[in-house]
Amino acid sequence: MITQCISAAGTLGVIVLAILVIVRAVSLDDALESVGKLLVLILVAALAGCLLRPLLLAGGGALNYILRAALLGLVVTVVVVAPVTLVFIMLFSGLQRRTLERSTPKRERH
Repeated sequence: MITQCISAAGTLGVIVLAILVIVRAVSLDDALESVGKLLVLILVAALAGCLLRPLLLAGGGALNYILRAALLGLVVTVVVVAPVTLVFIMLFSGLQRRTLERSTPKRERH
């Protein structure tokens, strides 16, 4: 499937380049120079991909480990720390309310 897509794109590029040469929008020398540069670019990109693949796989594995640890920390925070914090807030708000009730003087009714 991918090879068919690459082949179709290459064929389309050659046809467009041939039309440009025929209508003299581009000289033949410029067209050959551009095609040569494109082939060198594709060759260098393929070589770089083959050489850098092990490094990218190792970096992806390390990034996977780091992100998994961060996700575990986030889960622990949400599941443990958040409910404990809510319990403390509820306890201290009740304590504060009781303290305020005791410290405010009660008014006498006439």
